[in-house]
Amino acid sequence: MKVLLVATLLSGSVLAGSTRIDGDGERETNVSIDQSFGDFISAEQSGFKVTDGGTPNIGLSWAGGSWEYHKWGGSPYAKGAVMQIEGATVGAQHVLRFEVNASDCQLTIHGFNFIGDTEGDSYAYDVAIVRSSDREVVHSQKFGEWVTDHGKAFSGAPQVVLGFVGEPGQSYELVLKRTGGEGNAHNLAIDNILYSQERKKLFKGEALVGIGGITVGTRTK
Repeated sequence: MKVLLVATLLSGSVLAGSTRIDGDGERETNVSIDQSFGDFISAEQSGFKVTDGGTPNIGLSWAGGSWEYHKWGGSPYAKGAVMQIEGATVGAQHVLRFEVNASDCQLTIHGFNFIGDTEGDSYAYDVAIVRSSDREVVHSQKFGEWVTDHGKAFSGAPQVVLGFVGEPGQSYELVLKRTGGEGNAHNLAIDNILYSQERKKLFKGEALVGIGGITVGTRTK
């Protein structure tokens, strides 16, 4: 006599997309960044470039310090617009919060560029990623002093490569803290902020399992 058992199976496909914030578009300069800027981006629009559906499960909050849209004339790498770190005095801290709204959504923060506007300004920064739920620092990097030089890529400012992959369902904060330099506190910005999300879409089915654990058939729901 053949005995069959019915077992529930979960299988799925990975849904992944990315968003790059470049700030380009018809926005006024020297105005505060809207707190909804970058929220749940699912299609390309002014200020954002997306691939594979973007990041519809990630909201952004421009927190911890003042952020402004700026159209700079100095740096040739910021002709469209940048996200200025307003009031970036030594010791000042600015925060960009990535808020994940689904338990199966996994955030990756790939990186960004610093950009200075005035030749000869110098800066130094610590960059950290903090898990929002328990305030633990899960990633950190230090960038020693650099000098704004429009003859160099991104006007001499560092490209910040993070490649940080978060835990599913967890939100994180990108924390920028100025640690040195003599540059103007109103002439530094970030640009090309690249982040992505990944979700696993599950499909529920049933398997007919014979004695010995051999699957003899499946049916999906």
